[in-house]
Amino acid sequence: MSLEDSESLPVNYYFKKKIEWILKEYKYVEGLNEVICQLIELKELNFYNKLTDKLQIDRRSSILRPLKVGIPLTREELQKVPLIKIGSENLSDPFLYPYFKKDLINFPDFYFLYKFLEAVYFLDIGHILKKEDLEKLYFSGLDENIISNLDDFEDLSGLEITSEFFVKLKHLDWENEETDIFFNQLNRARIDTVYDFTEFSDVDYSGSMTPSGIGLDRPNVQMSAFPPLHKRAYVLSGIPINRGVINYGIFFSILAYGNPYFNFPATENAFLLFLAGCSAVNSDRDVINENDVIKAYKTYYKLLTTNISGIVDKLLEEKFMSR
Repeated sequence: MSLEDSESLPVNYYFKKKIEWILKEYKYVEGLNEVICQLIELKELNFYNKLTDKLQIDRRSSILRPLKVGIPLTREELQKVPLIKIGSENLSDPFLYPYFKKDLINFPDFYFLYKFLEAVYFLDIGHILKKEDLEKLYFSGLDENIISNLDDFEDLSGLEITSEFFVKLKHLDWENEETDIFFNQLNRARIDTVYDFTEFSDVDYSGSMTPSGIGLDRPNVQMSAFPPLHKRAYVLSGIPINRGVINYGIFFSILAYGNPYFNFPATENAFLLFLAGCSAVNSDRDVINENDVIKAYKTYYKLLTTNISGIVDKLLEEKFMSR
């Protein structure tokens, strides 16, 4: 192929080839090619740029703090959400997340389900979320539908999630080390594809932390950072402490950009880990395998490409009619 011919190819052709190269050792995983095609579609969807543009904040600075799409519910209000209450009672909540994670899936991994949905819902309805918007989202039952049905969450007949489900989540592990690596490599491919790195130099581009928890002083070389993790990434002063359902207020002098509280792509990593765990528990297994990771990604894609506000309204209407 000549240089002229190659320049006429669509840009996304190169992204697809890049993802296939990153994941070349996992061609045997069923459904992987479909997920790769979905990631290419998400790049075209331009989700993160739309999100930051809608919030009118600079993409480079936005990663220094959580993306605030509305006034958050209070701690007391959050504790009234049935699943948040059950989750906080049955999942570990490390004092400093993700650095001191004990279990594979902790309470913050589950809680990021709501933070992800807030961002999607915000873009869907087109305005900063008011208290009534958040109440609709949190109390509609969409959380149970996603957890029990995953990529079939449009089926409104979700099962009731009990404390037993969260106990099983707490005790999950990877099927083997290869599955753990596959999850991280797929995360790397997603971040490299979906997010725009053009404003960062090659010198800045390095590795980052995973939701599984890595030592404070070393990055995971299997996963790309957004933004890059290098010595300048440790200059922030604020860090969230999540005792008692995500409570802010304690400050620390070191913070890596891989922290899900300050980095939306890292929030997605934690959320995807939680979804993979749900797939394993729904299949009555105590380990997460590669099929669970694929199921998590298909759910993630569908959440980003579905009219979430319409589903929330339908769920609330069903609840009202059943009274």
